[in-house]
Amino acid sequence: MAVAMDILAEHAEEASFLWHLRETAVAGTAHDHESLADLDDRILAHLDGLLIGDERGWAHGMALQASQPRPAEAFPMAWLALVVDAPDRRNALRAALEGNPAVAPAVVAAVAWLPDSARAAAVAWLWTWGGVGRLAALDGSVAVRGVDPGLIQAALADPSPAVRAGALRAIGACGRHESLDHCRRHLDADPVERAAAAWSLGLLEGQALDHLEAVAKHDAASRAVLLRRTPAARARAWCAAVLGPRDEITAAVERADSTAVERLLDALDDPLLARHAGWAFSALSGAEAARDGLLGQPLPGADDGPSDDPADPRVDLDADRDLPWLDPARVRVWWTRHQARLTIEGRVLVGQPVTAESCRRLLDGGAQPLRRCAAYEIAALAGGGLFPVDAPAHRQRRLKEDGWFR
Repeated sequence: MAVAMDILAEHAEEASFLWHLRETAVAGTAHDHESLADLDDRILAHLDGLLIGDERGWAHGMALQASQPRPAEAFPMAWLALVVDAPDRRNALRAALEGNPAVAPAVVAAVAWLPDSARAAAVAWLWTWGGVGRLAALDGSVAVRGVDPGLIQAALADPSPAVRAGALRAIGACGRHESLDHCRRHLDADPVERAAAAWSLGLLEGQALDHLEAVAKHDAASRAVLLRRTPAARARAWCAAVLGPRDEITAAVERADSTAVERLLDALDDPLLARHAGWAFSALSGAEAARDGLLGQPLPGADDGPSDDPADPRVDLDADRDLPWLDPARVRVWWTRHQARLTIEGRVLVGQPVTAESCRRLLDGGAQPLRRCAAYEIAALAGGGLFPVDAPAHRQRRLKEDGWFR
């Protein structure tokens, strides 16, 4: 019995740890679809182990959630409460969320990780909570593009502006063209609803860009749509006028703008921007640091973030810590040799013109930032929904098999 309990404790702790690791991985540069799928399979195995453990598995999920008031520790417990229709478990989840709203992301994730057979009942139960429960039900369903049209309609009539905004964003994410009139009617609404409505209109039809401009400086999702739907010259001018140096580098990739390479080459000499600029250079040109002999050494003045010294006041990890240093001189030589081929009219990613086919290849084999770019490009090209590159890998496979790109 003690051995079984130890195994269940390990299942709970590993499911929590790996989910936290995955939340970082989907936003980073080190993972592609295949490596995410490997991580996801491990998470599912631990969740299944807890499910097989029945009440003992639930007890370990509860104990872990009580030990730390953070989303990662709450994730196994939230999933177990929603995958099994047991009132005592669901009441415990509700109490945990109402006592600590900070664990809401765990409930959203639990909805997204449910098997299709369990999601509808869990969403219906969460909906009875109102407020935070409804938002978790909606956001978790949108995360895997498993939203029933009736759920969107109900959310649009909800008294909460946050829930209504979630419904407006769901219209765009899920490609619901037939519901875009709701977005048009909300362009004069609460600011949160207006931003969500503009995002969906911009994504699906290239409309409401003036509304996106008003929020895109501080909202990455709005900027991702704005820069793909705005004429190139105007997009460049907006970025130069509004964005800081780091965001302007990111925006060059979002614009798929090969004419920005010269500015990226200059940024390779800045120790605070060099690795991010190197990533952007590779994303646009298709150069690979190791393959093409472009690796270099850290620049003087580089800051890798906090050290082991307890007196070190720095606490935030370097956002570029997983990116390689490129040698500026070697990169400039490489660019001189390839510039004529890569400086082309139109949009370009990894050295190729942006097309639906090239973007589908990036979705299959690119790292997460390029997969996200590809999803936005396909949505803009086809006027469809936004493929969920952060969804569990098995759900992404199912969407492809079910004809998302038809």
